Amino acid sequence: HRIIGNKQVINTGSVGKPKDGDPRGGYVILTIGTDITAGFIRFDYDIEKAADAVLNSPLPDELAERLRKSF
Repeated sequence: HRIIGNKQVINTGSVGKPKDGDPRGGYVILTIGTDITAGFIRFDYDIEKAADAVLNSPLPDELAERLRKSF
C-alpha cells in the first residue's frame, strides 16, 4: 500500500505467483471511511491440488511448475 502523488495504490496480492517469496495466497480488505486502511491477509491453500488442476486444464503446464516452485 503506497501513496503516489494524490493516489493510493494497493497491490491486492495473488495466488500462485508470489513476488515476495511467500507461497500463500493473499488478498486485501479495504476499510473506507475518513481514512482508508488496507488489511493484508495471507492464507494457505493446497498447492499440489492447484498444480494438478492446471495440468488438467488448457493452461500451459509451466504454470503448474511455477506453483510447485513457490513452496
